[in-house]
Amino acid sequence: MLAWKRPAGRGPMLASARLDRDRGRVAAVSSRHDSRRGSIEGPGCADRGRHRSAVAWAKRATTVIAWATTVTLPHVAHAAEDRPATTLDPVGDTASALPGIARVGVPGQRTSVAAFAGTGSYGFTEAQADQSGTNHRAAGTLAVSVAPIDWLALGLRLDGRYDAHPADDRGRDSGGVGEPRLAARVGQAWRALRLGAEIAAWLPGSEAPSVDFAATTLDFRGLVGTTIGGGATTVGGIVGYRWDNSADSEPDPASLRVGDRAALGLSEFDALLLGIGLSQRVSSVEILGEVSADWLVGEGAPGLGHSPLRLTAGLRHSLSRRLAWEALGEVVPTARPSVAADAPMAPIEPRFSFYLGLRARLAPLPAPEAAPLVGPTETLAEGPTALPPEPAVLAPPPPGEPILCSVAGTVVDESGAPIVDAAVKATVGEKVLEERTDAGGQFELRGEACGKGELAVTAVDFDPGARDVELTEAPGTVVEILLRPAVPAGELRGLVRALDGRPIAARIRVIGTNLETTTGTDGSFSMQVAPGSYTVEVVAEGFARQRRAVRIDNRGVTILNADLRPGP
Repeated sequence: MLAWKRPAGRGPMLASARLDRDRGRVAAVSSRHDSRRGSIEGPGCADRGRHRSAVAWAKRATTVIAWATTVTLPHVAHAAEDRPATTLDPVGDTASALPGIARVGVPGQRTSVAAFAGTGSYGFTEAQADQSGTNHRAAGTLAVSVAPIDWLALGLRLDGRYDAHPADDRGRDSGGVGEPRLAARVGQAWRALRLGAEIAAWLPGSEAPSVDFAATTLDFRGLVGTTIGGGATTVGGIVGYRWDNSADSEPDPASLRVGDRAALGLSEFDALLLGIGLSQRVSSVEILGEVSADWLVGEGAPGLGHSPLRLTAGLRHSLSRRLAWEALGEVVPTARPSVAADAPMAPIEPRFSFYLGLRARLAPLPAPEAAPLVGPTETLAEGPTALPPEPAVLAPPPPGEPILCSVAGTVVDESGAPIVDAAVKATVGEKVLEERTDAGGQFELRGEACGKGELAVTAVDFDPGARDVELTEAPGTVVEILLRPAVPAGELRGLVRALDGRPIAARIRVIGTNLETTTGTDGSFSMQVAPGSYTVEVVAEGFARQRRAVRIDNRGVTILNADLRPGP
């Protein structure tokens, strides 16, 4: 944890400043509530200490973010060289700057090499024990992640929150907490299926900016996800375990006030991490829903009914391919663990919370290299014989170096949802480039095919699509291809013959429709009919007409052979 520092000469740095009931002094454990110092030092001193603490916390956070940016940006620029700038993941990023629903991450290949997330929230909790009012929380999160390779993402997240509790017999009860978190995620996608794993570390400390490694808490998660409905729907799930040592940062839990227990989030129990979520994309909007739980386990654990169980819903709106905003609401319906002084510490999350966040993804293109200058690099600068500089000329490109052109884009259906695994083919003269769309409906064709040509797209259950296109040099052309659903159809075919086996020229009509055909010289016929049950009439001159009931299956073939008797 990042702690708020007390003025010099007044003891250790504060994590939760509290009044020692027996000795009348202020003690410290982690980065928490210093406002209670007003009860022994006076309001003015408390405000000055709180101001210095906030400034110190902000400086430390700024230093960490600046360091992370300096270290990661060179890798981001290098990794971007081999990645298309138009490809997006099927779901957006969470507050941790990693793809997911809310707390449920979605694994798979990253198409942006860096992501940033900022989130603000408000939450409140009903009165606990003998409190006289509700507990309020304002919180903020800053996060950055980088993906140096396709299947690996690394993340840094800084959480800060300020809790205000009703006053008790010790006076005011409010203050702030800062928590740094580190994460690493691996994952791969196999068509619509995504599998991965994640490890995250929360590093609390007893003195800022120290880290108490004995209190380090680790989360281990297995991740699974899939896309259905042509890529418009993403379902994700997590199963994991939390090795929780956070309570080791609090040396004297019996002296904590009720507000401390509600705010600090410390736990003496490990937890099973469970969650399932769904993202439904409608054009540029993702509708989000999720259920997640931290099921406290271990000897004396309060059980699932008193563990954090969250119901989360909201939406994420993409303003562009790289920028989105998100709004979520969350409720925790489960009962609360005991906050008695002799009860074990267990997390208490706000009963209701609202989150508003901004998400950004970065995949910069490498800067083009300047062509070298050819010509004299020095001229006479003095004297009556000074020569004017000769004009510089651009060196021609090295002989034999191929020129690459590209076209990229998205294949969508009529609702704007991406179509997965569509076949995309660009034909420019005699040169052909082929690719298939990814889980986000994205594609990029790149090669030694430049100029105007045709782009053709095919997908199962959709009519083919085509359009004229021009393949150009980087950054290339960007297009969107709309495919319309194919009308389902089956085939009705057969033979019409006389009783002696001779082929007959006949007319075949599907009653109740405008579908009809005639037989060929060999008595055979074939026609496309939509799935369903029909009555088919066979009529031939000099023969009795015949009606038969048939059933047509989607993409199936129904055989109808008719032997006609002579008649009017």
